[in-house]
Amino acid sequence: MSINIFFSAIIFALFLIFVLFKPLNIKQQDFGEIPVFELVDFKLMELNEKGLTTVIKGNEGTRYIDRYLVNNIDYTDNTKKYLANMKAKKGIYRDGIIDLEGNIVYTREDGISFSTQKAIYNKETNIVV
Repeated sequence: MSINIFFSAIIFALFLIFVLFKPLNIKQQDFGEIPVFELVDFKLMELNEKGLTTVIKGNEGTRYIDRYLVNNIDYTDNTKKYLANMKAKKGIYRDGIIDLEGNIVYTREDGISFSTQKAIYNKETNIVV
């Protein structure tokens, strides 16, 4: 058998493989949003050059890229003149804004307190809506 016939047979076999075999069609799956990490019975503290500014406690927490989801949240803010504390069943902490739901109790160091079912707290302005 000559070398020309051998290479012709290999080229023909490779051509048949190229034409006859089809690659697997694998479906792409969309898993949605995936948490970065999950926390159980945790305490999260934020510090700056002045000291302790924020404390978040919770029974269960999930950290996504842009927010924290916390069950049984206990949030304490020490960034303004008066120390403020909020407790709720659920909380979403995103970019200095805390969205609270369920049995919310807000207390502040100067004696202001109230309870409600839904509230949004802006950490920058110290305003509860």
